[in-house]
Amino acid sequence: MPKQPVQEIKLKAKSESNRSHSPSSSIGPNNRKLQQENLLLLQFRKKLERSASDLMALWTPVSISLLTASVMTMIRQAGQRDTSAEDHWENVRHNLHSSRGELPFLEPEIELNAERLIAASNSGGISKVHLVLITCVVAVVVIVVMSFLMVLLLKLSCFRCLKIYISVTFVILGAHFVLFWFYTASNATMLPVDWITAIVCAYNFLAIVALSMAMGQSAPKRLVQAVHVVLAATVSYIISNLLLGGSFVYASLLCVAFSLWDLFAVLCPRGPLNSLIKMAEAETRVTDFMQPLVYTAAVWTTVTAVTAKPKEKIRRGSRLGLGDFIFYGVLVATATVQCGPVGGLACYAALLLGFCLTLAGLRCLGRALPALPLPVAAAVATVCLLNGCGIAYFEALAERQLMV
Repeated sequence: MPKQPVQEIKLKAKSESNRSHSPSSSIGPNNRKLQQENLLLLQFRKKLERSASDLMALWTPVSISLLTASVMTMIRQAGQRDTSAEDHWENVRHNLHSSRGELPFLEPEIELNAERLIAASNSGGISKVHLVLITCVVAVVVIVVMSFLMVLLLKLSCFRCLKIYISVTFVILGAHFVLFWFYTASNATMLPVDWITAIVCAYNFLAIVALSMAMGQSAPKRLVQAVHVVLAATVSYIISNLLLGGSFVYASLLCVAFSLWDLFAVLCPRGPLNSLIKMAEAETRVTDFMQPLVYTAAVWTTVTAVTAKPKEKIRRGSRLGLGDFIFYGVLVATATVQCGPVGGLACYAALLLGFCLTLAGLRCLGRALPALPLPVAAAVATVCLLNGCGIAYFEALAERQLMV
């Protein structure tokens, strides 16, 4: 055998001594496994802390939006009850005066014929259930078409047309919100408000809305978030009252339909919302365009990038679409009208639970998730259980004067 050089023998001895004195060799397999478990627990704890901070940052404006939509809906329902009572007594007085002291009752045969005519007209026309189903289908189709059209226009770089359209839409919704509150405050306080004052106040508010939309990421964060909350509450009020009539069943049908669409649009690789997310990550102009449609929990990325260190990882806050705000408000408003404050609080708690589960899944999976399916499923199931057995249980406790 050829003899090894002296230098090679010294190098081998040195490497063996380094291995024997290295810290990794002194750690056994059990200690390594324990270190890995501690590292995983630490990472999981950090994810939970970030989820909790994002939950507080996102759920506070959602709560304000839900409360505003519920208050607007209850005010409208109370106004309708007062108007119907006044109309009833006005008709009674009119019938008493016109009949010259006679009782304002119809003949039995005439009344029976009138009931038959009403029943025939109701059976021949479109029922309210069919009308709401048609409304849900039309709304979903419109949203689907607009989503694909928006993705197409963004790929064609038609940013100016889309920004003008969104700004005009937001201005119209803001005008509806301001005029509604002026009308409601005037009726509640019995104070006269002239149209000039209302128009001037509406003009100032709409100027703020338009500027916040036009300034992009240079707009103040709190201002943009306040505009999002106001617009979400207004659209929730319009949908829950003017389209659905305050019915929780119809609101559930509409929200379930949009939840299914949200699942497809976000989780499908070729879904429109998934495409928008990828385009926003790749191009800054798309992120600026999506600002009016998305509520962001953290400060804007451009401001953070200036103040952050070069090697520091920039934290991007979780984002919630404006449509999620709207449908949460629709569910809570209709539950409050149909089941009272108890139903509204139960629906609110169920939405919060579903939202927490969605945020936890977002942190664990590390990808965008739809924010409608889990909260909507929890809210619908909770209100259905409350209507089925909860109200009867509470009434039985009230009759027996029991406290639980």
